[in-house]
Amino acid sequence: MKYSTVILISLLSCSLPLPRLFAEPEWKLVTTTDDIKVWTREKEGTSIKEVKTTGLIDARSWRVLNVISDHDHYSEFMPYTKESRILEKNGNVVYFYTRVAPPLISERDYTIKLVSTAIPGKAGHFATEFSQANSKGPSGKKGVVRVETVSGYWRLEPAEGGEKTSLTYYVFTSPGGAVPGNLANKANTQTVPGIIKAVRERVRLKQYACQNGTESDCEDWMEIAK
Repeated sequence: MKYSTVILISLLSCSLPLPRLFAEPEWKLVTTTDDIKVWTREKEGTSIKEVKTTGLIDARSWRVLNVISDHDHYSEFMPYTKESRILEKNGNVVYFYTRVAPPLISERDYTIKLVSTAIPGKAGHFATEFSQANSKGPSGKKGVVRVETVSGYWRLEPAEGGEKTSLTYYVFTSPGGAVPGNLANKANTQTVPGIIKAVRERVRLKQYACQNGTESDCEDWMEIAK
């Protein structure tokens, strides 16, 4: 083989897509209960897995957005939530503090930044992304472990002609403290279906029927997602 041919083959090899070896790990379906699916995925550099759950909500997407944006009242309906309050709000950006009491371990707390958007060109599609923002929240409390790793998102997509919503919740979080990775993964996997169930129940309340800013006790979804 001529030297120039070897160079050509080498250049072509470099231009080809990277082999699957370098691709992200695939999601693995681990449970399906009440039509709520839970997936996990390995994350490089840690024993903590990413977790994703999906479920169908019997309400239009804007109404579901009203529910998941009702942060001040999470302690009334979200699993294990003991305290929840908005610290700061500027348009579609919110800083939110929460304290939770998971089973088997001590209480945890954290502050996150949430950004909600309406997906351009896709009517009724919304996204809310969140990330750790402890520097914007209160100082630590005695007996409560501060969570330093938390990020994720909500995805809302119209389903069944727009009358229902396909809701996706993704989170990557480490509980902190001395909790082993396998226990943290088990807790995360078992907890997330309850979040979908909580939204299914809460969305029935009349206060979330606000669509145009005229209903009382409800923030218009158009003010939530820009």
